Amino acid sequence: MGDTKSRAKVSVALIGVGSTWDLHYRAAIQRLSAKISVRAVCDTVLCRAASVADEFEAAPIDSPWLLTQRTDLHAWLILDPGWFCQYPADLALRNERPALFANTFSGSLAKTAALYQRSREFGETLMPEFPQRFTPSTTRLRELMVTKLGRVQRIELVIPLRFGQTPADWLVSSQSEAVGVFDWCSWLLGVPMGGISYHESASGPQFELTFSARSPELQPLHATLRFSSTEPTMTRIVECERGTATTSGPTQICWRACEEEGVETFGQERSPYEIILDQFCRRALGGLVPVPTVQDALQAITSTQLAIACAQPRAD
Repeated sequence: MGDTKSRAKVSVALIGVGSTWDLHYRAAIQRLSAKISVRAVCDTVLCRAASVADEFEAAPIDSPWLLTQRTDLHAWLILDPGWFCQYPADLALRNERPALFANTFSGSLAKTAALYQRSREFGETLMPEFPQRFTPSTTRLRELMVTKLGRVQRIELVIPLRFGQTPADWLVSSQSEAVGVFDWCSWLLGVPMGGISYHESASGPQFELTFSARSPELQPLHATLRFSSTEPTMTRIVECERGTATTSGPTQICWRACEEEGVETFGQERSPYEIILDQFCRRALGGLVPVPTVQDALQAITSTQLAIACAQPRAD
């Protein structure tokens, strides 16, 4: 029994142990200690790598290339690569190592496109994190879609802005979150975005997104991103075949389907990052687990950059 459990553990290298590590992944890895064994820690600041390595009795390393010489590693967790940029992800693909690529897909579209081409060439898993897919309210929404609501027909998001902030400001300053929003819409609808427009209305500035039809005989699908300086948290209104659901933040959902309705609030028993790590580990061990792909990231970054271009004021 002990040998089986040991074989099921994923031996990983941590690359970049800055703020993303501290805020999101340290606690998640500790909670998944039965599934994950940290064997090496790489960072642009070697003393920081040494400090985290001490926590796990792992080896501190100052270069991602040195990780390619380690035969005891199943996978890499690329968290805060710093000035390494996308080099560790490229190196993981070329050396046939599954990698989780966290918090770094808001960068260069051209470099992400190149990573996508290499991921197709080498056939390895390079998984972006996309935590918005794994919040408690979204997890419950997906369950309700299967059991009560049916497929999504239309989405409206209300995105809070700070006083004086414009949608273009938000898209640039919160680009990782914005990329996650576009991914969330496309993932929930099950089709890629095909077009985008921006306009001001009485209810505030908004984007209208058009998504491909699910089949040739059906109409295209739509989503609205509306911005408000009075809303305290992001609200997502989802119209489905047999009802509607509204999520407020990551932990609350209210829904109505035919004669039934409910209001549910969830704790954070498992953070989105713990779920992301769990799915990645299962995939790294050969499981056929559907996970986000570099193609998803490429589509979401493209959508975000189109939105930035639409929202920028035009010179007369």
